Amino acid sequence: MKLKFVLLALLSFAAASQSYAQSVCCLLGSSSLSGLGRPITGNLNTTWEKGLLEDHAALIKLFKVRPHMFYLEEEGGPNAFSTNEVFPDLLAAEGVTEKDSPDGTIFLGLKLIQMEARNTKGSLFSLPAILAHEFAHSVQFKTGCLLQGKKRELHADYIAGYFIAHRARFRKQSTAQAAKNFFAKGDYMFNDAQHHGTPEERWNAFWAGYQLNRASKAPSGVYAYNQGLIYLRGLS
Repeated sequence: MKLKFVLLALLSFAAASQSYAQSVCCLLGSSSLSGLGRPITGNLNTTWEKGLLEDHAALIKLFKVRPHMFYLEEEGGPNAFSTNEVFPDLLAAEGVTEKDSPDGTIFLGLKLIQMEARNTKGSLFSLPAILAHEFAHSVQFKTGCLLQGKKRELHADYIAGYFIAHRARFRKQSTAQAAKNFFAKGDYMFNDAQHHGTPEERWNAFWAGYQLNRASKAPSGVYAYNQGLIYLRGLS
């Protein structure tokens, strides 16, 4: 599908700031879809991709929500985002139908992946946490979550922490590296609509979700989602 069509499709639901906030959630707070970049269909055939696809499948199994995942050549800086929009032409290019992936779309930027590879010295243990954060937004879209702004982002951080603990049960994982990723992406732009939480708030939300999973005998996406809401009620 041509880039022009993708941009128009995305921009069509970004007209009002409130509806935009409910439709698109970016990892680093960027709200400029006009500089989105080029979506990539198909596999990259990299050494890390197999693990990422397995993580995506594990998230679907845990939360019973089915967003599709694409890579993105960003025009701007490194980023990732989730939207409740489905792109039939992109799905068709991968031999997938809307019935297979009805719950929106996740885009992971290649610049972001390259940055994480540098920051983690090639281990990319932070990448599953980033994917889980964006997946959490897909769950929020599906459930009609009413959280806005910082609390919506911290709820996604909580769910990401829960998934990383779940993942560590059956795959090699550096929890410290994953948590550090959220701490590093915190900000102090309190008056900005795209404020995602301070480094401490993002770290704490991630760690609370992680601890919940560690204390649970059986993983449950619904339980994690609801406990995340309860956690947020205790924040000012």
